[in-house]
Amino acid sequence: MSLATEIAKKEIKRRSKISIALKKAHKNHSEHYIHTIDWKNNISKALVGIKRSKETRKKMSVAKNGYIMSEEHRKNLSNAMKGHVSPRKGKHLSEKTKMKMSESKKGSIPWNKGKEFLAIRGANNNNWKGGRMKDKRGYILVLMPKHPFCNSIGYIREHRLIIEKQIGRYLHKFEVAHHINRIKNDNRPENLMAFKNHSIHKKFEKSGKVKIDELIFDGRIQCHL
Repeated sequence: MSLATEIAKKEIKRRSKISIALKKAHKNHSEHYIHTIDWKNNISKALVGIKRSKETRKKMSVAKNGYIMSEEHRKNLSNAMKGHVSPRKGKHLSEKTKMKMSESKKGSIPWNKGKEFLAIRGANNNNWKGGRMKDKRGYILVLMPKHPFCNSIGYIREHRLIIEKQIGRYLHKFEVAHHINRIKNDNRPENLMAFKNHSIHKKFEKSGKVKIDELIFDGRIQCHL
C-alpha cells in the first residue's frame, strides 16, 4: 500500500468522525436552537485540527460585519448559559504562573503609548444637546464650566442655578435645594426652596415645617410677593 493511499484513508476516517460528531450534536440540539454546553463541546471536538483558509476567514468576517443579534437569539444564549460554571471559578494562579506572566510582559510597549486622544466636546460632538442633559436621578444639568461648583465635566444642576439667580449669590455645597412638588425637572422658581443644611431639609421632609431663619429661599412666598 502506497503512502498516498494511507494518507487518503486516514483523511476519510477523520472526516467520517467529524460528520458523526456533527450529527450527534444536531440531534441534541433543542427545538429552539439553544446551544447547550454538550452541543458546543461536540462541535469543538469535531473541529479540532481543522484550519480555515484566509479566503474563508475573510468571508466569515464580511458576513459578521454589521450583524445585530436578535432579542430571541440573546434569550436563547442566556438560557443556554444558565447554571454553567466556569472551569476557572474558585481557582487562583500560582506564584510561578504569576512570575511567568510578569516576565512575558517585560519590554512590551503598550499600544496607546505616545498616542494623543482628543476629546470632541461641545457642538462638534454627535451627542450634543445644546448644553442641557438629564442625569440618572432625573435632574436637569446645564453646561457651566466656569461655575465654581460644577462637576468634573462642567455641568451643574439647573434648579441650583435658578435659586442662585433669585438670591444673587452662589449656593454652597452644604446648602440644599428642594423641589416642592417632588418633580425633579420642574425648575420653576415658585416650585423651589433652599435650606441651610441637610438636617433642616430632612426635618422639613418629615414634618413639612421649617423656621424662617433656616431657609435661604422659599419660592412659595418670594415668587408671589
